[in-house]
Amino acid sequence: MKRITLILLFLSSLSMCPDALAEPATDTGLPHLRKQGTATQLIVDGQPFVMLAGELHNSSASGVEYMKTLWPKLRELGLNTVLAPVSWELIEPREGEFDFTLVDALLEQARSHQHRLVLLWFGSWKNGVSSYAPRWVLQDTKRFPRALGSAGRNTKDILTPLSEANRKADAAAIGRHNALGFSPFGSESLETNHPVVASYRILGQLMPAITAAQGTGRMIAVCKQDGDSKLLPQTIGAYRAHVSYIENLPERHPPVGGLIIQTGDEEFLMAGYGFGVCFEATTPGPKSTQISKVELGHFDAAGRWVHELRLNGDESGANYQPRIPPFLANKFLGVDRPMILKVTVYRHD
Repeated sequence: MKRITLILLFLSSLSMCPDALAEPATDTGLPHLRKQGTATQLIVDGQPFVMLAGELHNSSASGVEYMKTLWPKLRELGLNTVLAPVSWELIEPREGEFDFTLVDALLEQARSHQHRLVLLWFGSWKNGVSSYAPRWVLQDTKRFPRALGSAGRNTKDILTPLSEANRKADAAAIGRHNALGFSPFGSESLETNHPVVASYRILGQLMPAITAAQGTGRMIAVCKQDGDSKLLPQTIGAYRAHVSYIENLPERHPPVGGLIIQTGDEEFLMAGYGFGVCFEATTPGPKSTQISKVELGHFDAAGRWVHELRLNGDESGANYQPRIPPFLANKFLGVDRPMILKVTVYRHD
């Protein structure tokens, strides 16, 4: 559940790296970083790209035939990016002899299934141990010394980081990289009814609106912390959003949280689960801000809004507060799934 909260916070306030690393767009076609307002976006194929990623189990990417069976499942989960481990023991089985056959196959498979691929390097250390180092390293304890435990013995055959040879040993195979990120681990084990899958499907539909709003102040994340009944008012464009959390949700419900995105002068998208929102205009003009229209819908594969229902009465608090789920007594409409609402407001004295 915490991973989903992190995903929503990340998308709402994405700033992928320091400003100094963002470069102007070029005509090379290569991925690059571009500033948009206060955000730094990753540009892929000329468009902003946000990874909806899933990390494979540690051993899954070590076999080409095994991976062939996983790609359709990964697509079904709503992923656009797969994080796949590659290990030093397979890339450099003998010192100075490199075999990238597996990596080439993974890249080809990812392209054929329209996935992006992030390679996770399991080299001298992985989770503090050295089980992915090749045999020629593990056998040579003089050249590649081991860490000693409190009893002065090497208990887990771990390369010591105090050795320069150990620190440089796997650099020839993959280079030096540091990374920070997150994604669901063991994604191929997820069932299609897992909350992460529902969240990714919603986020996939919203991606054009998300990338358009990044860095503009027109998007906020909703994230319920333990004990919260409401969120402090948040500025979104020329409005303040007053978010409250819905009580008495079903026992087995999705994580509470989501996104609110301003898509027009008087139009918003709200997506997620377990909250409602009222808007307050902050610019000069009529003092009262009211709800004009609430629609339940989704975006199709072409990015077009598909209207499903016009919500009013019980399902919108008589247009006082749009909320997800719209009405807990209306179980046929759905009380245990994330949704997307399009909300239009108006002002009057």
